[in-house]
Amino acid sequence: MKSDRYFYPIASFIILVLTFIGFRHFYLAGKGSVGQPLTPQIATLVIVHGIAITGWIVLFLVQSLLIASNNRRLHMKLGWSAVGLAIIIAVTSIPVAILGARLSPDFNIVGFPRSQFLLIHFADVLAFIVFVALGLILRKQANRHRAMLLMATMTFLPAATTRTQFFTDHFGEEGWWSMNGPQFILGALFVVIRLIRDRSVDRWLTLGYASLVSFNLLSEHLAVSETWGRAAKWILQG
Repeated sequence: MKSDRYFYPIASFIILVLTFIGFRHFYLAGKGSVGQPLTPQIATLVIVHGIAITGWIVLFLVQSLLIASNNRRLHMKLGWSAVGLAIIIAVTSIPVAILGARLSPDFNIVGFPRSQFLLIHFADVLAFIVFVALGLILRKQANRHRAMLLMATMTFLPAATTRTQFFTDHFGEEGWWSMNGPQFILGALFVVIRLIRDRSVDRWLTLGYASLVSFNLLSEHLAVSETWGRAAKWILQG
């Protein structure tokens, strides 16, 4: 519990800072990743989606700080607002991806054609939903609950780090390592820090991290398959 008191506020703060840096153009000027205007046809949807994700990350930090200060009553009350944010994120994620792909079909994302990236995006949404659901189911088991919600929050990291010059300089601008490398390394650091501090493996954090990595690797493998190519063509023509 003592290690949790510091670990989760620091972890959530790091994610919040990385998110702000990656999406600074959105937060400071209401624009896209490199300062271009948001696509007019889906601008409102993108803004709602972005605000919901930001709200989730900020709330995760607040909730971690409430636990650190032993304010469990307020923590439990605010917990249900996280459910509302999770629903908004899940509901807006799919149309943002599909409509964005239809409006800019020739625009590659970190080297992936838009049709392939669509599956990667869907897998991230699924991972987020699964981790949130597990977090809710395990809410009476604090260590498991927090680990699952941290992993849910980490699903947003690639979108931020691929928009950050520091990470593109060191991890490349295209390919799976460019997209997932920072997330993989930060997650591994979290696991190792817990191992060193607690002198034991945090099994649920480690399991969640391994599942997140597996989600990403599997989705990127399936994204280039012929089967998904046909499915993506049908989705984007719908």
